[in-house]
Amino acid sequence: QQLQEMLNTYTWAYEALGLKLNIDKTKIMCTPPEDHNNAIKIGEELFEYVAEFNYLGSLISEKANIDSEIQHRISSASRAFWKLKDRVFYNHDLSTKTKLAVYRAIIIPTMIYGSETWVPYRRHMNALNKLQQRHLRQLLRVRWFHHVSNVSVLEKANCESIEVMVTKSRLRWAGHVCRMQENRIPKSLLYGELVDGKRRPGGQLKRYKDIFHENLKGINMQNEWEKAAHNRTQWRRVVNSVNSDNQKVKRQQSN
Repeated sequence: QQLQEMLNTYTWAYEALGLKLNIDKTKIMCTPPEDHNNAIKIGEELFEYVAEFNYLGSLISEKANIDSEIQHRISSASRAFWKLKDRVFYNHDLSTKTKLAVYRAIIIPTMIYGSETWVPYRRHMNALNKLQQRHLRQLLRVRWFHHVSNVSVLEKANCESIEVMVTKSRLRWAGHVCRMQENRIPKSLLYGELVDGKRRPGGQLKRYKDIFHENLKGINMQNEWEKAAHNRTQWRRVVNSVNSDNQKVKRQQSN
């Protein structure tokens, strides 16, 4: 009922400006999933209930997890790699250095797009790591019978692991949010706490704060991160201190 009233208000405001709400591009998604018997409509046109919605390139799920988003990232990165396969990655006229530069510029950003807001589990990182290793081994022509470790492949490609890149992305975003004004929504969400509610039975789902605090623990910045984040130069050095050889990164995403 409340949602219907909000949509009616939006529709009235749009019409006052000579605009019209696009029914085809507007969907309804409930989190957590609910019974979709309540019809939401504008006039005689009904809105469609969806389980997933693509917003600004990221896939949002009614289950409030990133399972679908990770699969979407993997599919998008694989598709981008395949499109450039013949022209770039399997082109014998291009050097390996050039191929790796193209890979870092196009495939990696596609693979970890939006990762600064992820709350990933080990299974998510494993899936992305597997894709990265498959791509790099193809570019470097490393076969299974060469018995080359994953760490050696990353070193040979001069490429960071997915964990490191996602961790850096998260730290950069957290520093940006920390410098925001107090009335900004992202900052309210980062520092906010639930007043009431019930804990789910069994183990608790990880929150963004849990992952972020593990990242801070890995770089020994639990108590001083806000002071460092307000200094852009200092925070940039802190973010860049995370590297592939650091064993702390391996425990940042746990089950």
